[in-house]
Amino acid sequence: MDFFTAASTAPFGVAALLLVALVLLEAIGLMLALNPSALLDNLLPDGIGDSMLGWLHIGRVPVLILLLLLLTGFSLGGYSLQQISLSLTGGYLSGGLASLAALPVGLLSVRWFGTALGRLVPRDETSAVSEASFIGRGGLITGGIARHGMAAQALIKDHHGRPHYLMVEPDTDGEEFAIGTPIIIVAKQGPFYRGIRDPQAQTILTAPQS
Repeated sequence: MDFFTAASTAPFGVAALLLVALVLLEAIGLMLALNPSALLDNLLPDGIGDSMLGWLHIGRVPVLILLLLLLTGFSLGGYSLQQISLSLTGGYLSGGLASLAALPVGLLSVRWFGTALGRLVPRDETSAVSEASFIGRGGLITGGIARHGMAAQALIKDHHGRPHYLMVEPDTDGEEFAIGTPIIIVAKQGPFYRGIRDPQAQTILTAPQS
């Protein structure tokens, strides 16, 4: 037990706890009809998958999954390194030095396992599209209540019919969009989109699942 509570292994314990917290966050989000993983992906700038970060599959595999792979590789790599150091020298490496040595293990985990996951994850969740292409498209509020200054999750399908989760707030002061409200995206402002109520569609009680 001293091995896991030692100061020199603390960075890897923190990584493991963060890993558990992210898994719980995703599970709670799904129960609340939210999709934290998709929301995080929508914050990525266009074309990021074609940059050097594409080596880590960013923009091709959901960011949350890549974070989980990074934390898993970093934590397991760090613990293994400290265990080897303890067996060979009778002591631990410093936490900082061990962290620097374990970081490449985490990055390689993202690279190797991300390649395999990239083949399994549905492309409709990972294909990047232009942010401007959502303007003018209809969608449905699927999580929370959207008010002016307070965005809620909306499900929008791109021109290929692929689903995307965006954070949307009303374009008109004083208007609210409850779950099930059909909307039309009219603008992009900062990280959020602005929408109006779709005059040709009726609000439904339960938002459809993608």
